Amino acid sequence: MAQVTRWLCLSALFWWLSMPSTAQSWQPVEFASAFVWPYMLVRAALSTDKCWRCALIAWGIFLIPWLIMLAWVREVSVAGWPALSVYSASWAALTVLGVAALARARGLARVPLPLVAALWFTALEYLRAEVIFDAWPFYLTAHPMIGTHLVHAASIGGVWLVSFFVVFLSVSLVSVGRGRTGFLLPLVAAGLWLLPSLFYASGSSEATPLRVLAVQTNLPQNNKLQWTPEQQHVDVSGFVEHTLHALDEEGPVDLVIWPETMVPGLGFDVDTRKKLESFGPGAAHLHLWPRTIEKLAKETQTPWLVGSPTWVEVKLADTGSLDAMFQFNSAVLVDPDGTHQRYDKIFLTPFGETMPWIRAWPWLEDRLMALGAAGMAFSLSPGDKPKQLSVDGNWELAVPICFEDTVPSVVRRLAVTDGQTTADLIVNLSNDGWFGDDDAARRAHEAAAVFRAVELRRPLLRVVNTGCTSLISPSGQVMLSLPARDPIAVPLSIPRAAQVTTKYARWGNWFAWLCVGLSAVGIVVRVVRGPLRPMNESMEYSTEQVA
Repeated sequence: MAQVTRWLCLSALFWWLSMPSTAQSWQPVEFASAFVWPYMLVRAALSTDKCWRCALIAWGIFLIPWLIMLAWVREVSVAGWPALSVYSASWAALTVLGVAALARARGLARVPLPLVAALWFTALEYLRAEVIFDAWPFYLTAHPMIGTHLVHAASIGGVWLVSFFVVFLSVSLVSVGRGRTGFLLPLVAAGLWLLPSLFYASGSSEATPLRVLAVQTNLPQNNKLQWTPEQQHVDVSGFVEHTLHALDEEGPVDLVIWPETMVPGLGFDVDTRKKLESFGPGAAHLHLWPRTIEKLAKETQTPWLVGSPTWVEVKLADTGSLDAMFQFNSAVLVDPDGTHQRYDKIFLTPFGETMPWIRAWPWLEDRLMALGAAGMAFSLSPGDKPKQLSVDGNWELAVPICFEDTVPSVVRRLAVTDGQTTADLIVNLSNDGWFGDDDAARRAHEAAAVFRAVELRRPLLRVVNTGCTSLISPSGQVMLSLPARDPIAVPLSIPRAAQVTTKYARWGNWFAWLCVGLSAVGIVVRVVRGPLRPMNESMEYSTEQVA
């Protein structure tokens, strides 16, 4: 097992190097490492007959980099940090077990090892990222490919197809020169490397670009936990002054954008405001800032898109505190004439705004919250349907909020109507104050979001409290990424993309489900027909060839 352990240690090390583990990661290192760690993990899986022991060792070894990368979780939940790390590391163990089982299955011996491994890797990654516990789509195999033409595959099969290509190319190294088909694999790999670029339709519409002012704030996360009215006055007055100064410096724009939850109070709902006004001066601070934004939109003759809580059907509880039937995390577009458009977040952040599965038992949720995240309250309601916001009736915006921009199916629901991509621009309003001082985590959020632009061939603008505010082109190029934790207001001119509807927009996560289905079939074959024995005599890619 000593040799297996060495392979696993090297795999975990290169996996860590392939991810944005430091604030100033060197992209060539990330890119190269992405093609090394799957190869080494497969070598470990096929270099021993003690698969369960190998899987447990992989779990323990991969736990170390996960603990390092998820250290920011301590800012939110001390108990959640090791729990999320242990859960995340378990997928390396499942990868080892699956690869070992499928590669040794009687009836699958003639299936090329790179194909078996890539299908299993991708199936597990999809289950982890979009199915189990609602979603955990950070640190995917495809993410280091940003800046390469391999990302274009996402417009066909989503980020999952890019991950598949990476693993296939990586594990092909195991098979070069091995067996009867080994000499063909480099040719297949080269074809896969070149294929995605054939599906990229470049170009943009000749329509007038949208001019926006993206305002990056730098507010500590206490605005979600203990933002006092006095501190709100200081902070939001600063945001206003910063925005107006930028407008004076840069000239008029078509849209001003603030990040998620930067407008304190109970939101822009008309009935809620009337209710608050009836409570008198004591409730004035709860509708002060929405009224201020409306006034600013009128004075500047510019629509403002802002992140705000929304309370609906407010009432005074017996204890004297305010309660509401619904509390939403919203993006509100305020027009100069005072009218509003509102999108309520439809996908609540797992473990940040909701407890997957456990939410069905409120008493258990309350106890777990008291144990691991005291001070937080999961009181948000999900929006009832996707909604696009319209700027001057000319630009349709899909506005994923916070974590939503990392989940492919959620952004697709927001941007696609009846199989056609109807959004002209994806605007993510986020509050990454949760990450504290960990700018690498901010880079990880940005990397996860990049693929939404490619999947739908629409520009993506992220406007983020604490950063990184960024503009991503439909080809996946990061055109602008502001320094983290630095309040900056930046004017941008965003061209309208060519009005295409991609294969991913039409069919969604078809490729991911294909990988899941084929992997399930492989497991059934393995269970029914059993393993090959002895391995070295029957397998085209035997232990001797791999080790």
